[in-house]
Amino acid sequence: MSGVAPGPIWTPLIPASYPPEKTEKHGTNAPMGRPGQPDEVAPCYIFLASQDASYMSGQILHPDGGTVVNGYRRQPMTAVRFRANLPDELES
Repeated sequence: MSGVAPGPIWTPLIPASYPPEKTEKHGTNAPMGRPGQPDEVAPCYIFLASQDASYMSGQILHPDGGTVVNGYRRQPMTAVRFRANLPDELES
């Protein structure tokens, strides 16, 4: 089973549920600096319901404005990641 875990998304429930000062700040802490829109999240659900996702299982899609969900920011592929395969003069 797969799913969608959206970040801050702007819906009519936001201003109906929160005071104006909190509504004004909704989503500003996302890396993109704004809340997402429902039409930016909907494709995730459509994808998982489609035949295109038939080979996916146990995956969670995170349309969240760029937040790193697992708390680990992946490093770019560099020689450091393959340290065991480096010649001795390159090892530090």
